[in-house]
Amino acid sequence: MVELSNPLVDFLLRSPSGWTSRSRSDTAVTALMLLGHWEISPPANAAIREGRHRIDVKLLLDLYRACPGPLRRQLVCSTPFNWLEPALFEPRFREVYGRKRLTVLERRNLAWALERYLWGRPERADRFLGLIRNLVQSSEWELRLRGLMMVGFLSDVPEDGRRQILRACRDRSHEIRCQAFNGLCEMAKRRAKLSPGLRQWCTSPEVRTIAFDRYQHDPEIDVQTCAYYFLKALEPRAGHKPPKGMPVPPPRRKRRRRTP
Repeated sequence: MVELSNPLVDFLLRSPSGWTSRSRSDTAVTALMLLGHWEISPPANAAIREGRHRIDVKLLLDLYRACPGPLRRQLVCSTPFNWLEPALFEPRFREVYGRKRLTVLERRNLAWALERYLWGRPERADRFLGLIRNLVQSSEWELRLRGLMMVGFLSDVPEDGRRQILRACRDRSHEIRCQAFNGLCEMAKRRAKLSPGLRQWCTSPEVRTIAFDRYQHDPEIDVQTCAYYFLKALEPRAGHKPPKGMPVPPPRRKRRRRTP
């Protein structure tokens, strides 16, 4: 485990409780996470997952009420806010996202915040179906990326949404193509929780053939890799053969190390 450059912060985040009250250390950790420093977030999130610290919920809610509009948007995008329970996070996210005068950057950051939230609670994604569809249809490149990833958390996608995903697999932007396959890969991993119609579509020869074509012929190695892992996620479990006519990716060759 890598130590932080600030030894006092490192001690606060990693030390066991007992040297001060639990509520006081939780407040300190929450305040540190609000700084958004790249070095603080990983150990702070680990401390919360492991139960050594908790988010100070009252601090975040009081701060939300006290903040003016622009600062509220920044707060909702912060790492500790993602740790709030759905009943606390979701109505405040909707209140902030529903503002009409959001800048492009603010809407991008809020889309990122929702994606981080749904990574921890994918079962809540269906409540944001309309928002995710709007992101996928957006003319803003960054918003499309976020929407295509969050599609993988949904339990069902309407027919027009499925067509948009397939178009994204052939988009001129290789980042869009990558993200379309990333969303499909997440969908494939969660196929037991999908609706019957979406499960059948996700595993269909049509979708699989497009992915196999991108795996073999896409000029970008990143797209090939994303398509490969989607196909890999669709591979049947031991003892089950794939349906006839459905291509299966060959095993990727390991690169040989050159001997000096």
